[in-house]
Amino acid sequence: MSDSQQQQERQTYIASTGERRPLLARTIERTVSWTTARLEADQVDTDTQEAIAKKEEEEETQWFAELRRRPWLQRPSVYWLIPWSALCGVITGLCTTTMWQLRSRTMCHHLLRNPTIHTYPGSFGLLSEGVSQWAPLDECMTPTMIGMVWQLESRIVTISSVSLLLTLAKWCSLSDVYGRKVLFHIGLAGTAVYICLNWFAASRYNFLGYYVYYLEAVSFALMPAAAVLNPAIFAYCADCTQKSQRALTIGYIIVALAIGSMSGAILMMHIKETTGDPTLILRIALIIVALLAIYMSFVPESLRRKPIPLPCLVPHRDESEHETEDTTSPPPRSYFWSIVGFFNEGTSMIFDPVLAILPGRIPKSANMASSATPLLILLAHFLVSIGSYGDTNLIVSMTSLVFHWDVDDNERYQNFISLVMTVVLLGLLPLWNSAYKAFVIDDTDDPTHSAAHHDWIQHSSQATATRPLFDLEAIKMELFFSICSLLFVLVGYLLIPLFPSPTMLYLAGGLIAVGTISAVSVISLLSSVVPNQLVGAIFGAHSICQQLANIVFGLTYEPLYMKTKATSPLLYYYVSAGLVALGLLAQTFNRILYHKK
Repeated sequence: MSDSQQQQERQTYIASTGERRPLLARTIERTVSWTTARLEADQVDTDTQEAIAKKEEEEETQWFAELRRRPWLQRPSVYWLIPWSALCGVITGLCTTTMWQLRSRTMCHHLLRNPTIHTYPGSFGLLSEGVSQWAPLDECMTPTMIGMVWQLESRIVTISSVSLLLTLAKWCSLSDVYGRKVLFHIGLAGTAVYICLNWFAASRYNFLGYYVYYLEAVSFALMPAAAVLNPAIFAYCADCTQKSQRALTIGYIIVALAIGSMSGAILMMHIKETTGDPTLILRIALIIVALLAIYMSFVPESLRRKPIPLPCLVPHRDESEHETEDTTSPPPRSYFWSIVGFFNEGTSMIFDPVLAILPGRIPKSANMASSATPLLILLAHFLVSIGSYGDTNLIVSMTSLVFHWDVDDNERYQNFISLVMTVVLLGLLPLWNSAYKAFVIDDTDDPTHSAAHHDWIQHSSQATATRPLFDLEAIKMELFFSICSLLFVLVGYLLIPLFPSPTMLYLAGGLIAVGTISAVSVISLLSSVVPNQLVGAIFGAHSICQQLANIVFGLTYEPLYMKTKATSPLLYYYVSAGLVALGLLAQTFNRILYHKK
C-alpha cells in the first residue's frame, strides 16, 4: 500500500472516530451540543405556554380578590410588617456595638486568664469593671491582644457561617409548608437565645470562658436567629403584594429597618452615658423580642394555601387505608446501611434546597425565559454582593489610610450614605416605576396586553381600578431597573480609584447607593419567576448566596488589601468593578432572553 493511500485511510479513520482532534475543538462542540439541547428543552408549545400563563394570572387575580373580601384583621398586608421591621431595626441598633464590646472584653479577660472578677449590681454580675464603665482596659488594647481577639473572632464567624449554610435553606423551604409565621417565630427565638448567650458570657457565672461563643456559633445550625428573618419578610411581601409592587414594598421595609436601627443606636448611646451598664441594653432588647413575638402571633398568615400544623408531621390516614396497608415488616438493615441512609437523608436535607436553583430542578413556569433564569439572577446577585462587601467592610480602613479620616468623618459619610439610600428607595424607585409604566409600556401597540387588560377587568371585582402590570411586564421592568442601577454602581466603583479625593468619594458613594434598587429588584424577580409554592425555598437560596459571598470576600479581599494597602490601597475597587460588570452581563443576558420571549 502506497503512502498516499495510507494517509488517506488514516484521515478517514480520524474523521470517523474523532481521534487526535484538538481539545478546544472537542470542548466547543460539546458545549454547543449541550446548549442546543438545553434551548430545545426550554422551547414550549405556544398554546401550552399561553394556557399556563392564563392559569397563573387567574390564580393571582382570585387570590387578591379573596384578600380584598377578608376583614382587615384577617388580611395579610405589608402594613403589618412595617412597625414590626422598625422594632427589629431598634434591636439591631441596640445590640450591634454593645455585643461587640462585650465580646471583645470577655475574650480579652479569658485570654489573659485574669483571676480577678469584679461584679456589678443586678441579676448578673459583669465579668470586669472595665466593661461596666465602658472604659477600655489597657492590657486589652495592645496590638498583640487585639490580634488574638480578632483571630478568635474570625474563627467563630467562620463556624457561624458554616452552621448557617447547613440548615438555613431548609428552614426557609419549610415556610412553604408550615407558613411564614413559623419562620418569624424561629428567627425571634434564635435571636433571644443569641442575646442571652452574650449576656451570660459577660456575667460572673460564665464557667465556659470564651468557648461559649463556639457554642453560640454551633447553635446557629439548629436555630438560625436573625438570618431567617429577612427571607421571612421577603416571602410574606411576595405572598400579599402584586409582582409589579414588590420592589417598592420591600424598599419601604428596608427604610423602616434603617430608621429603627438609627433610633436604636441613639437609644444605646443614651443608656451608655446615663447608666454605664451594657447588660441593661441586652435586657431591653430581650423585652422587645418578646413584644415582637406577641405581635407576630396576631399577624395574619400570608401563605396562599392552608399551612400544615406543626405537630402533624405525618399525614392522617383513614381506616380504609389501614385495612389495605401491607403489614409486612421490611427486612432488617445492617448498622452500616442504616448509617449510610442517615447520612444520605442528612445531606439531602442540606443540599436539596440549595441545588433547587440549578436548571431543570425548579418546574419551568410561564414566567421563566429559560430553566436557568433563577440561577442567572442569583449569579448576578452573588457577584455584586462580593463587591459590595468589599466596599462596606474596608471603607473605614481605606479612608483612614488614604484620606486620614477619623471616627467623626467616617460617621458623617455613613450618615450621608444612609440618607441617599432612603431618598433612592422612597423617591427614585417610585419615580422610575411610574416613568417605566408611562413611557415604556404601551397597551395600544400590543394586542396581547389589550386583551389581557380586558380579561382582567372582566374578572376583577373593581372594574375601575388601575390595571396592574402582568407577570412578564413586571419581570422585564425589574430587570431593567437592576441593569440601570448596576450601571450607576459600576461608575461609582471606577471613580474612586481614578479620582481619589473626599469629594469624589461622596459622589461615588451616592452612585453606589443607587445599587440598592438592584438588591430589591433581585428579591422581586426571584419571587416572580418561581411558582408560588417555592417562594420560601428560593429566598433560602438567596440567603445562602449572601453567606457564600461573605465567605468569598473574607478569603479574597482581605488578603488582597493587606498585600496592596502600602502601595495601591484602592486596588480592590477595580476588583469590585469587575465583579459588578460580570453581574451586569448576567442580568443583561437574562433581559435579552425575556425580550425574545
